[in-house]
Formats: sequence, C-alpha cells, structure tokens
Amino acid sequence: MIKVSKKIKKEALSNIIKSPEDKIGGMLKAGFTFKNCPTPKQFFRDKEVRSFAKPFIERLNEKRNVALSFMTEEKMFESSARELAYIVDVFTKNVELLNGRATERVTLAPASKLKDDELDMALTKALQAKSAVIIDI
Repeated sequence: MIKVSKKIKKEALSNIIKSPEDKIGGMLKAGFTFKNCPTPKQFFRDKEVRSFAKPFIERLNEKRNVALSFMTEEKMFESSARELAYIVDVFTKNVELLNGRATERVTLAPASKLKDDELDMALTKALQAKSAVIIDI
C-alpha cells in the first residue's frame, strides 16, 4: 500500500492518464517526492489507485469493444483494419496497465547463449524502447 493521501493518488492518476509517457513525472507533479515515489508498477497495483481507475478502465473497455465491433470481415482486407487493430491494442495495453498487469511479455535468455548479433539486436531494441536491460553473462 502506498502511504500518501487519496487526493495525491487521484491527482497522480489523472496526470498519468493525461500524459502516460511520463508516469513518474505525473506522480511527482501530484505531490509524491523522490523518496516516496513508487514505481509505475507499484502505483497501479495499489488497491485505491485501481478503484479510482475503474471508471476510466470501463470507458476504455467500451471503446475497445466498439473498435472491435467495426472490424468486419470486409474491413479485415482493407488498410483500416490495421488501424482498428492498433486502437484495440492501445486500449488493451492501457487497461492492463491501469489494472497493474504487465503490458509486455518479456522473455529472458542468458546473454552467454546469444550470438553477438542477437545480443546487439536485443540491446538496440531495449534502448529504443527505453527499457531497463539486465545482462547476466
């Protein structure tokens, strides 16, 4: 459980919804300090935060379902189906994030078992995604 006021949690959630690319910044702007600021994963796993996020999650689910309903057989062969799939993906990831669940599936492999070009590719992808990289050789 995160030990700050409900007001700070609500404001942090609101900031993150408005600007999801800067979750830590949204929490700090709401009143968290560097000392008590949780990770985004910890923040979204907090029961109060999840309860505050529930109405927003319901709206995202409704919009995702509307996008899915427009994915007809005919549209599957058109370029707009790709756009609808993107919309569904975005809504799904936001719902997962707001529920405190993973938005990516991570596969771990010992770096010593990777070829040089595979390791280079993995590091490049992680840097492009601004992900943390842990190497165990």
